[in-house]
Amino acid sequence: MRKVRLIYRSGWTAPRMHYVVHGNPENPGTWTKPPGRPMSVCNGFAHTSGSWFDIEIEIDDADQVRCLEFAPNDGHNAWDNPSGSPGANYTVEVDRRVNTIVLFSGRVSTTRSSAAECVMVVTDLDGTLLGDDTAMFEFFDTWQRSHMVAGSVLVYNTGRSLDLFQQVKAEKKLLTPAALISSVGTEVYWFGQDGSWRKDAEWDATLQGHGWDVDAARGAASDLMAQEKYQHGAHWRPVGEQNAFKLVVGVRASLSDAFVQDFTNALQTRRTGTKAKLILSGHGDWKYLDILSPAAGKLAAMMHVRECVNREPNHKRDVLFDATNTLCCGDSGNDIGMMEGDEHCIIVGNSQRELLDWYAAQTRHERLFRAERHCAGGILQGLQAWRARQGESTPVKNKAS
Repeated sequence: MRKVRLIYRSGWTAPRMHYVVHGNPENPGTWTKPPGRPMSVCNGFAHTSGSWFDIEIEIDDADQVRCLEFAPNDGHNAWDNPSGSPGANYTVEVDRRVNTIVLFSGRVSTTRSSAAECVMVVTDLDGTLLGDDTAMFEFFDTWQRSHMVAGSVLVYNTGRSLDLFQQVKAEKKLLTPAALISSVGTEVYWFGQDGSWRKDAEWDATLQGHGWDVDAARGAASDLMAQEKYQHGAHWRPVGEQNAFKLVVGVRASLSDAFVQDFTNALQTRRTGTKAKLILSGHGDWKYLDILSPAAGKLAAMMHVRECVNREPNHKRDVLFDATNTLCCGDSGNDIGMMEGDEHCIIVGNSQRELLDWYAAQTRHERLFRAERHCAGGILQGLQAWRARQGESTPVKNKAS
């Protein structure tokens, strides 16, 4: 006997699964007693709509099983039937290669989930996940059917604030990630069971100290902006983009390198011991200068989130995430910091010149994937390439080791 896991997304609060396992002609199988077996809630799945449920079904391969026929229902009189086929049931072949069946949006898919394919995808938003709606929903569909069900984890790592993220999430109907890294790695949020975002106080505490003094950094930048050469070439970005560990300055591209150097010198001449991490990004006539706590940044925040995920129990995932099964995805200069670790990285096809120049200068291209497709299509292309290489990779770490 082996067990096949059937996963179902539904708006019903307590769905049941009515099914029969068809064997050879001499053993056609027996239907469950209507309305079928109750399904369990899939803990840890956080998505845009509906809830996820699962049930394990025993398969006896000695009976030459051909297919599983099933009919989800609400436990009363409402049934979920295939689109355009009222009264019909869902059917799917269940040979020895299949251990997971997924049904949502009226479509059935099968997969052979394994620990080797469990992955943490950490992606930037604007220009990476966002930018091509068709490709984005293609990625979301593949993610839910093939990766999420295996225990893979999706994390957003963006320069947006929480408020700006929530706006685009509602507008674009984004999947809810396991964690949100916002404001260029200066804030981390976790999605709670009550549907709200909980700020990570542990990460806030990590960013304290390290020579960071937000008032001194703000004063040094303000003094520079008052100088004649920067009066029309540098300005503070909106208040909503700033926080206790991040300041943002808009700088004319022609003055950006000089402003960075002058700001660095200004901190040193103040002799306050203030330290900061500077990230210059953007294209066109203006660039963004992020002034961060030295302990902040997209890479450091991603590593913190990964450590937290590994600490949390998950009965559907036995794998520990590390650099070998983490994919960092980006398109611009402020994603370089996230890619400077040992993780595998996906550089989407529409990437900006700063990131492409960085990529060209790297010597370890085996961990970097240069996608041809743009935006979310590039993430999907890179994810498929990573998955194809897993047969050649080293064994994954699990929580028991």
